[in-house]
Amino acid sequence: MRHPPDAPEPGDPRTESSRVRAALDRRKARFRSLMINSWDLTTVLDAAGVILYDSPSLQSILGYPQPGRLGHNLMAFLHPEDLSPFQQALQALNTAPDQPCQAAYRVRHASGQWCMLEAVWINRLGDANLRGIVMNARDVTERQRLETELAEERHLFRSLLAAIPDGVYFKDTASRFTHASLGLAHFLGVERSEDLQGKTDFDFMPHDLALAIREDEQRIMTTREAHIAQMTRLKRRDGRFRWISSSKVPLVNAQGEVAGIIGISRDVHRMKRAEQALQQERDFTNTVLELVGSLVIVLDRQGRIVRFNRACEVLTGYSAQEVLGQSFWSLFVLPEEREAVGATFQLLAAGAFPNSFENHWLTRSGEKRLIAWINTALKDECGEVEFIIGTGQDVTEQRRVTEVLAYQAHHDALTGLPNRSLFLDRLEQALAAARRQGTALAVAFVDLDRFKLVNDTLGHAAGDELLQGVAQRLRACLREVDTVSRMGGDEFLLLLPGVGSVGEASRVIRKVISVLTPAFKVMGHEVFVTASVGVSLSPSDAADAQTLLSHADQAMYRAKEAGKNAFEIFSTEQSGDLRGRFELEGDLHYAVQRSELELHYQPLIEIGSGRVRAVEALLRWHHPRLGLISPATFIPLAEESGLIVRPIGEWVLAEACRQTVAWQRAGLPNFRVSVNVSPLQFGREDFVETVASALAFSGLEGRWLELELTETLLMRRVSESARQLARLRELGVSIAIDDFGTGHSSLAYLQQLPIDTLKIDRSFILGLDDSPQGGTRPLIQAMIAMGHALELTVVAEGVETEAQLQWLGQQGCDLTQGFLLARPQPAEKLGHFLQAGPTVNSLTGPSHRR
Repeated sequence: MRHPPDAPEPGDPRTESSRVRAALDRRKARFRSLMINSWDLTTVLDAAGVILYDSPSLQSILGYPQPGRLGHNLMAFLHPEDLSPFQQALQALNTAPDQPCQAAYRVRHASGQWCMLEAVWINRLGDANLRGIVMNARDVTERQRLETELAEERHLFRSLLAAIPDGVYFKDTASRFTHASLGLAHFLGVERSEDLQGKTDFDFMPHDLALAIREDEQRIMTTREAHIAQMTRLKRRDGRFRWISSSKVPLVNAQGEVAGIIGISRDVHRMKRAEQALQQERDFTNTVLELVGSLVIVLDRQGRIVRFNRACEVLTGYSAQEVLGQSFWSLFVLPEEREAVGATFQLLAAGAFPNSFENHWLTRSGEKRLIAWINTALKDECGEVEFIIGTGQDVTEQRRVTEVLAYQAHHDALTGLPNRSLFLDRLEQALAAARRQGTALAVAFVDLDRFKLVNDTLGHAAGDELLQGVAQRLRACLREVDTVSRMGGDEFLLLLPGVGSVGEASRVIRKVISVLTPAFKVMGHEVFVTASVGVSLSPSDAADAQTLLSHADQAMYRAKEAGKNAFEIFSTEQSGDLRGRFELEGDLHYAVQRSELELHYQPLIEIGSGRVRAVEALLRWHHPRLGLISPATFIPLAEESGLIVRPIGEWVLAEACRQTVAWQRAGLPNFRVSVNVSPLQFGREDFVETVASALAFSGLEGRWLELELTETLLMRRVSESARQLARLRELGVSIAIDDFGTGHSSLAYLQQLPIDTLKIDRSFILGLDDSPQGGTRPLIQAMIAMGHALELTVVAEGVETEAQLQWLGQQGCDLTQGFLLARPQPAEKLGHFLQAGPTVNSLTGPSHRR
């Protein structure tokens, strides 16, 4: 083998040196390449932390050129918060040089940002080749960011699982729980969600149910088909059943392989119960709607029928199937009402609700029915009206009844005329119209004369027939614009618009009076009736309704006082007189209570003996302001107001009995007390009981009481009068006919009645002076003879002269009464008169005048 001349020989030291040098170069090259291409940064520090070396990766990791940090302490590049840990690490490395140290620090990048480096340090200060601390660092900034995000996502995931009330869970392919929400844990009866990890449904549910769930989940993982919102009724470990809505989907990993199940279970037990309750309520509502008597109809916004209950079917004759989807007003609403109903419906659809309205429905048979509706709106989620619910009542018959009742409430049932209420309403309207137009009107008050006689004679049915006839004639004789009203009883009112003068009113009222003049045919009888009419004019007499009526009423009473069958136009003088009468009547109500009434007594003296046989009680009123008021003034007021019965009549009777007993107890001779009785008193059913009570209370025997009744009163109803008188006679009371000769008596009736005394009216006694032979003498003689023939005591009233007294004595008159012998006087003065009583021998002398 030949070698080049200059080539060293094997074993030549130069040859070994070259080989070693070449190997060293190769190693250096490999180390340099490793350092250049390494992702890690290698740094050598001295014991104080000064940088002795940075590997070439410094540029790529921190952005500094390789020699850029040499000679600088590493702490100049560290985050301030990491300086203390770094110093502690250096100290530890110096203390234990053989122990590596691992730590992570934030190092400033050349750009100024912080990079997280994870480093391993080892002390090589004792190594002659290195003489420094070697640090091998790796940039973990991105990894740390990802780990932080992952930790945050895991925390968020766990927080969601803990917060979600639903049962959220993850299972592996063996149906074992890997993750679960707290809601699922609580549902399955455990406290923590971690307690579910690694367990299956078999640990918490009955075997059959757990097996069914597992098989279902295996099918999902095999078929990869999701099951959404499956409703299951589960039995929990505590034995209670719960409704669960479950959704399950396969869990697929990054490689596309099924790795398990993701499921959500929601406890919908309350919702299910609510649905069941809602369904029950709907069923109940539907049942009620079908059974209820009210009409119930539901319309959409277009007016189409979406609900039609049984009551609607019965009323209209249409079935629900026939009308659903049909237009409401085209089926049932009358053509003439469609426009109005359509406008109302538009208001309803717009939410401007009229709470109620009425319209007519047209049934299948063509009948019209009036329906009263109450409306309710159902709105959608946007607040727009979606449906209109109408609840109705068929008020057809009710309206008819209401109209009848309204008519009856404003019209007189007997005559069909407007009653007082309707008359007043029309009068108010007429007055308002007259004020606007500047016109006038008249009101007339019509009262039938002696109508009570028809009732008493022919009966109330005849009286009703007569009133109907009067109403017809009044309506026929007046204009259409006039109003004829019946006030009640035998009273009528006339409203005459446009009649403003006395002349016009007089012409109308004369026509009214004349139209009543012809006879009325009543139950086969011819009945004649007249009327007294009072008229008041507006605005001359009054401008308001009540005053007008009051004035017309006052004028009517004037017409009656003037003789009846006449009319009077109101004047202010009438108003003053009537106002005084009204005030006087008011005072009369309190006269007994205030002890303003007093009885005066006038003796009835026997002509033959001159003895007092009786006294007549005469009522007097001492008014506190007006003084002594004449009986002719207040007795008619008491009669009209009914006060003559109670309390005045009862007081007079009781006081007369009491005073008579007082005289008897004082030792005076016994005599009767005579008390006048009014027709109102005598006609009362309890009159006899009132007399008996007065006798019993005073202790007076009935034989010492005499009641005076007028001839007309007794003859009015003879049979009733006879019964009443018979009951009084049972009490021992005497009966006298007062004012005899002024009425119309029948001798046959007088003979039948239990009467004791005849009192000849004073008008006949006054006639004695007219002629010595004529005048009333024959009449008085006949009355005395008739009285004695009937065995009655005869009394002459109003004896005022000696001649009258002597003539009456000559004719055999029993008793006399008058101013000649004694005036009416209070009880105390009468007591003195009675103690010095006159005798027959002194009647013609002056001593008898008291």
